[in-house]
Amino acid sequence: MKKSSSITALKSIISLVILYALFLKIDISSLWEKMRSVHPGIVLLGACIFIGVQCVSTYRWSIILEKDVDIPYRNLLSIYFIGMFFNNFLPTMIGGDAVKGYYLYKVTGKGASLASIFMDRYSGFTALIFIVLAGLVAGYPLIKDTGLPIVLGIFVAGYFLLSLVLWVDAMHGWMLNLLKRTRLHRVAEKIDNFYNVLMSYKKFHKMLVKIFLYSMVVQIGGIIGYYVIARGLQIDVPLGYFFIFILSPRPLRCSPFPFPV
Repeated sequence: MKKSSSITALKSIISLVILYALFLKIDISSLWEKMRSVHPGIVLLGACIFIGVQCVSTYRWSIILEKDVDIPYRNLLSIYFIGMFFNNFLPTMIGGDAVKGYYLYKVTGKGASLASIFMDRYSGFTALIFIVLAGLVAGYPLIKDTGLPIVLGIFVAGYFLLSLVLWVDAMHGWMLNLLKRTRLHRVAEKIDNFYNVLMSYKKFHKMLVKIFLYSMVVQIGGIIGYYVIARGLQIDVPLGYFFIFILSPRPLRCSPFPFPV
């Protein structure tokens, strides 16, 4: 009991230090004026959309875990929100995924956590690619004179290359041989073991379709959330623009209202 209380106190102190560091870089008076201009109903609606998207994301993750892990949705939701906290307050999104994997393994004692998190992310990126392609085609006249089409093209090409390495045995074998030639035998072995676990999902076609559909809901829900907050801040931008710019690669994005992939 004493150990648990100490850990909770330590987590609280770390959280407060992070928040303090963030608020040092914010013009509080300007922030307060901007917050006062937003209708409380808009804030509540945005918060509900945000929480709803998190809940759908957690349910998507639970579908992926069904074949390996039996864990109540409530517990998984708690782990997911802990991971989202670290995603939002650490420099990269990988930190939150590592935390989710750690807590999932701690609760279940099974090693399927890493593969499930990867599949969760991968399904999200697959939905993201579909929406980006649709947005790029429909909104090309809006961005044709910028460098964004090239950046998005590289992003999409990278996704398809990763997919080929993942799902095509010949490409996977070629990558492993390349790693072995560079004397990265241990890395190659770990990748191969992870790949074998990941490929066990190939047999579950209905599950793959289901998590893709939920990923579409998550992505579109995220766009609507950004749109609602923008309207609350009196930013009069058509919804179509959000489908192009919100789903651009993460280095191009900068927003205090984070949504999962």
